[in-house]
Amino acid sequence: MTSIAKSHKGQFIVVAAMFIVLIILSMSLMIYSAGSRYQILKKEPVREIVQTITDDFKRMLTLALADYSEDKNEDAFRKTVFSWASKTLYCYSGMGLQLNVTITDDSPYINTPGEDSFEGSFEIGANVTLNFNITSIGFYGYEYPAQLKLNVTMNELLWGLNPEGTAIAFLNMTVQALREGSLPVSDLEITRLNITVYNDTEPHNISIGDIDIAYVSGSGTYIVTLKQKSLIPTGLNNIKSLEAHLEFMDGRGIQGYVWKEGIPVNLIYVRDIIMEPVKKGEKYWIYTYVIILDRFDKPVSGATVSLIMTLPDNTDIPLSANTDKDGAALFKYRLNSAPKGTYKAKVINVVKEGYFYNPKFNHETEDSLTI
Repeated sequence: MTSIAKSHKGQFIVVAAMFIVLIILSMSLMIYSAGSRYQILKKEPVREIVQTITDDFKRMLTLALADYSEDKNEDAFRKTVFSWASKTLYCYSGMGLQLNVTITDDSPYINTPGEDSFEGSFEIGANVTLNFNITSIGFYGYEYPAQLKLNVTMNELLWGLNPEGTAIAFLNMTVQALREGSLPVSDLEITRLNITVYNDTEPHNISIGDIDIAYVSGSGTYIVTLKQKSLIPTGLNNIKSLEAHLEFMDGRGIQGYVWKEGIPVNLIYVRDIIMEPVKKGEKYWIYTYVIILDRFDKPVSGATVSLIMTLPDNTDIPLSANTDKDGAALFKYRLNSAPKGTYKAKVINVVKEGYFYNPKFNHETEDSLTI
């Protein structure tokens, strides 16, 4: 009997010990599980807070740059940025937020000085860096460098009049819009398009009708064309050049302005002037070649070139010649004696029906020869 009682007592002790071990293991597992959940919950709010502050920062910066693009007030831009920083610090003060924003010295910026000098290209942007710590949850060293930019370039502007010269019959403009990171802008809106034409030197604004805007997908490129002819005011003749002035805004509200002088579709220009002395028997000559090309750099035949030859004694001699199949007009001036001194040649005008000559596009308008 005694041995049986002892045996039962030993079994009870073993069972009790195993039960105690199970309780301890369960408690350890509960503690570990609770600790793990605490770690997960501890990390999740950090991500949310960081993302919330960063997103709010980016929204504020976009609005500040959009306002700056309208009023060009640099002080207002900086005031908006630092005001946001102050309010954000206040909102998260209970979490021990330490926040700082740094605006680079050149921010905000517009690429070209002056209000009316955005010829061909416009760029506006800002570079601001956000740094902060959240001491209550042990989060330190966060940095977010933000760059905002809008670049709009008018790459090409072609134009042409109707045969009567009474209307702009053709207008083709290629515009490219890129944002920070050279990413294409697909939501650019053209808010205004003004056309200015010049006869000789006087500018005249032309009212244009509806325009077509075609977006080349994925490139940030827009092609702008006229839906119908735009009439030129009665009495405005001899149009020499045309400018397009473009105002625009992207989907973020950032706006700007760019202008460009157009190239006539039927442009002709002076490519080269070559002067050389020539002796034939006992006679002396000055030969001057003027090369006329079109906008595709092809020779233009049948164009009348007017030229002034200036002799060493400053006497001006008006000359005229027509271009041949190679686009060359040859001017021959006979001398009474062997050439000596400096001879000058200057192109005054080039005329061909249906074509436009504008000396602004010349590679060379005058030349000289010293003997």
